[in-house]
Amino acid sequence: MTFIFTLALCIYNLYVVGRRWANNIDGRFDFRQMLKETNTQLKLSYASEVLSPTIIGFLVFLMISMPGGGSSFMWTMACCVQIAAALLLLALEFQETMIKGK
Repeated sequence: MTFIFTLALCIYNLYVVGRRWANNIDGRFDFRQMLKETNTQLKLSYASEVLSPTIIGFLVFLMISMPGGGSSFMWTMACCVQIAAALLLLALEFQETMIKGK
């Protein structure tokens, strides 16, 4: 069951990132709209686009444990790199939207 859940999370993350790359969707626009929008459904839609890599990264890191030495270390490092990249992207989108945008 853990494998299926992990695979589903990774496929969803790949889908979100792939769709954003294929359609040239800018995260700054989504971040700006997430803050400006008054409709809750649209706000949640934009928030899911902006926050999904970070949330999925944390879910995968917290829910999956690999036994062993080398493979466990590599899995942990890969998860940490993915989470760090997602947080860096979120920080850059915040900086470009809130600080440079004004």
